Amino acid sequence: MTEELEVIDPQERFQEFFKTERYRQRISQLSVTGKTSLMVEFEELLAFDQRLAEDLLENPEEYLKHTNNAAYAQLQIEDQEYAEKIETVTVRIVRLFEAEQLRKLGSDQIGKLIMVVGIVVRSSPVRPMVMQGAFKCKRCGTVMPISQSGPFLKAPFACGSPDCGSKGPFDFVQEESTFIDTQELRLQERPEDLPPGQLPRTLHIKLVGSEIVDLARPGDHVSVVGIVCAVAPTLPGVGKLRTFTLHVDANSTE
Repeated sequence: MTEELEVIDPQERFQEFFKTERYRQRISQLSVTGKTSLMVEFEELLAFDQRLAEDLLENPEEYLKHTNNAAYAQLQIEDQEYAEKIETVTVRIVRLFEAEQLRKLGSDQIGKLIMVVGIVVRSSPVRPMVMQGAFKCKRCGTVMPISQSGPFLKAPFACGSPDCGSKGPFDFVQEESTFIDTQELRLQERPEDLPPGQLPRTLHIKLVGSEIVDLARPGDHVSVVGIVCAVAPTLPGVGKLRTFTLHVDANSTE
């Protein structure tokens, strides 16, 4: 039995979870509410398959892709038409058992799925971010879609037309590019979590997706589940620093 568990496909296992009555109902409700996000309570996943839930906490980058794919596959069964319309489902995990203390976040939590609670002290305006940029070759007019990642807009290396192959210049075509809403929050420790005589610490939270931005405002108490990321600041003309700063890429906010 244990050997069988070793080779089980996480995506298939998540889909078995989504085939339970409760989640089939939630998935078929997506088209009614017009949403693309599916809330999953961590406790229910843990009760269904403890190992799967633990793997999700340890390798969230990989396992959240499996959950999204499995939820989308189940949506295709429940409502093929809506699945074709939205193309992806984002699974949002809520209510982990324990919240991590902001001041105790460190190298051990990098890359892990955690929950933090605190007070929003600052929120940025909602800004659109390019997910797929369309670029037009100025020489021949060919338009090329380029998937975007990282902080800077990436243009193609060369024109995709076999007759052209020009190394540029390229124009960014806004109308044919796809965008997603993003927002940044600054989360501060709650007074009850402070050790005596200490000043409250803060943490940077990044939100991506129209269904989780613009929910929390300064003064709100929030619970955020997300992946701890470490980024090395860059000094102009010097390069990246050895000490990294931590932030959380939010998966869900409540």
